[in-house]
Amino acid sequence: MVLPAGTDGGRESLRILDFQDARMGTLFYDLSSLLRDAYVTLPEKTVDHLCYVYRHAAPGELKRAGGDRGTFFFHLDLAALQRNVKAIGTFGNQAVNRGKTLYLKFIPPTVAYIADNVARNPRMRPLGAKLLPILTDLAAKASAEAPP
Repeated sequence: MVLPAGTDGGRESLRILDFQDARMGTLFYDLSSLLRDAYVTLPEKTVDHLCYVYRHAAPGELKRAGGDRGTFFFHLDLAALQRNVKAIGTFGNQAVNRGKTLYLKFIPPTVAYIADNVARNPRMRPLGAKLLPILTDLAAKASAEAPP
């Protein structure tokens, strides 16, 4: 969407509008969807830099909710975990119910994001211990069945 001149400090500006399934979510959901995306893997150094920029430009509510750097990244990873588990379900649904097997190739990198989140966050390890064996098996099956 382009905002007309005068709307944003007197000059025309470009804005991205993304409803994220038009659901209410945590303050970190949109950021996690951009930085921990199943389709594009960003280098961790880039993610760290973008989080730094975001944290310092964030509205007060997000700054208060984010707390220190460690708390901010925990909330980001928690939102990413939620989003990535949801995405795996969506990819499976597309393949099984709609015959769109091209989405299967996105399951393994999404499982890798979840594994990374669990490894970074000790509080997520009990969930990871139960979830990752199932998801790792699912990722292997998805890789085997995904079209070239």
